[in-house]
Amino acid sequence: MKKQIRDISLRHMVVSLELPENHSGLRLRVGPNGEINLLGVDDNEVKPTKSTRSVFEKKPNKNKQLTQMEMVGESVSIGGLKELHDLDSFFVLDTSTKILADTRISITFLIRIKLHKEPNGYRAVNKDKDAFFFEFHGIPEQENPEMFAVLKLAYDVLRTEALRPDNIIGIITDSDMINHSAISNQLTPIYKDKLLPKYFKLIYAKDQGGDAINQLIGLCDKQASRKLKEYELGKWGGGQLRPAEEDSDVLCTCHPVPIKQFDMGLLKESTGSIGEIKFYA
Repeated sequence: MKKQIRDISLRHMVVSLELPENHSGLRLRVGPNGEINLLGVDDNEVKPTKSTRSVFEKKPNKNKQLTQMEMVGESVSIGGLKELHDLDSFFVLDTSTKILADTRISITFLIRIKLHKEPNGYRAVNKDKDAFFFEFHGIPEQENPEMFAVLKLAYDVLRTEALRPDNIIGIITDSDMINHSAISNQLTPIYKDKLLPKYFKLIYAKDQGGDAINQLIGLCDKQASRKLKEYELGKWGGGQLRPAEEDSDVLCTCHPVPIKQFDMGLLKESTGSIGEIKFYA
């Protein structure tokens, strides 16, 4: 049976709500935490079957998508922060790749964050005492290095943490947006024939835009690019490489980086944006 789709365009943002069957004439209400509520004729809340929050940069000929976040059975929020807060935690990562001496070298920088609710917004804290660089040698040309980094990250978490059945960990990446939903629901492989394990959910963000996750991706992009340049100059990396458990043809190692200070300021749900990221590692 055909479902109803309702779109609301706000500035550069589009919120898509897929309605359950036999519901129409609903009203929208924005709650105190930025959540978008659907109200029926009796003023009872109606849960959408799926909702998506997307942010675009308006271009003369074509809009450029900057973020995408999908929720199943719940509404997204105006700023996208409530969804991040409800996660167990989330990783942000970005990868730089270059072929050097006939070997495909990929460097991924990642950091893990948890949002805490405060009276006037959300406070981001680093979940781990370290940030991390993944160093990969030999990821096949036909494969996406960032998706391999996501796969390794997920299995590293499973190998070291006892997760509850209700844990959901977000992974924010700027790669392969079109397949995020299918990958997150184990409907399509993330790398070769391997599926992303349950407990993990992909969220899309580019390194441009005003959302907090855009600025975090920008931070990761700069760190990964800097380390790849240092590798190219012979100043960093190349040691203690071992075959990856997720693909024995790929050599890899992980470099922890102690976080001395991490300060994103108070995040506001009304916009989801921040002024400046202060990160010292």
